[in-house]
Amino acid sequence: MKMKAIVLAGVLVLAAGCADSGAVTTGSGLTVASGSKPSTSSVSVKSEETPSTVRQAIQRAYPGSTIKSLDLVTDNHTGITHYQAKVATVQGKDVQVELSRQGKIVATKQ
Repeated sequence: MKMKAIVLAGVLVLAAGCADSGAVTTGSGLTVASGSKPSTSSVSVKSEETPSTVRQAIQRAYPGSTIKSLDLVTDNHTGITHYQAKVATVQGKDVQVELSRQGKIVATKQ
């Protein structure tokens, strides 16, 4: 009987610890530890509000494409910012393009 009580107490302590892990889920579904902030944050921006070098780089890489959305993304730990664009190509494919503030394409994802 004493062994059952010890096991039950252990299970309850474990369950209580799991129930309140201190994690917080952000509006975007990202789970982070309580007291810390997400690794990145983003703000939607209008195409005309971005540097022309960013828009030109997208048009050079994807001629005739349409920019569907454009976000300014900030790394909350380093403070470095870049642009993230969702682009519809003339072939009908959606491409995600990450660009530096100077308009250099640093990553793409199809």
